[in-house]
Amino acid sequence: VVRAAPRDVLKGHPTTAEFVIEVALTTLATDHDKADIYAAAKISQYLVVDANTKVAWLYEKPANGQYQSRAQITENVKLVADGHECVLHIRNFCDWD
Repeated sequence: VVRAAPRDVLKGHPTTAEFVIEVALTTLATDHDKADIYAAAKISQYLVVDANTKVAWLYEKPANGQYQSRAQITENVKLVADGHECVLHIRNFCDWD
């Protein structure tokens, strides 16, 4: 989720975000490796969803280029963007039938 005006995306790819979600079918290890990149960019929350197992990992509290917290989640996750809470259901990222 990026905080920007619609016109801003015409200028180029965003350089920051409120939070980032990666849904992995075959790139789980790579997506976990991205955590340090997002922590260095001070992205407050980074969610990696394994669509195969319906398990997610929430990285939070970036400091010194690393996240200080990582939690495994199998049900719902609460993300915060611009002071507003959003509850996401992990299964919604995985059930595409």
